[in-house]
Amino acid sequence: RAMAFHASSRQEEEAKDAVAPVESKGGLFGTGLSEWFALPIGMTAAVPIIKFDWYVINEETQLAAVFVAFCVALYTQGGDAIYKTLDEKAQTLLKEHNEAEDKVIEALTQKLDYLKADSGMVEDFQAIN
Repeated sequence: RAMAFHASSRQEEEAKDAVAPVESKGGLFGTGLSEWFALPIGMTAAVPIIKFDWYVINEETQLAAVFVAFCVALYTQGGDAIYKTLDEKAQTLLKEHNEAEDKVIEALTQKLDYLKADSGMVEDFQAIN
């Protein structure tokens, strides 16, 4: 069933309808085996695939391998530093945004007070006439 998005917390009826998640065995293809078994399986499959020229290793394959190696190295070695830098910038932006919002709220509150003070203007003009 399609649920409508809303930012509020779930209601009791929706919480009762929620289905418990199905537990997965995990591992290699959901078998529960360690992912390390993929390495010998991949090597065993790669030998005939390359030997029979079903897949030709060329410069594009090498470039893709270097790019993947770069991405893995960047993620494992520099991922935390990149996260901290971006998070620090995000916190600074959020702080500036909240300060600007507070100024807008203060200005609107002052305007509301001014408009409330003018709410009796009609009666004032009627009293003059």
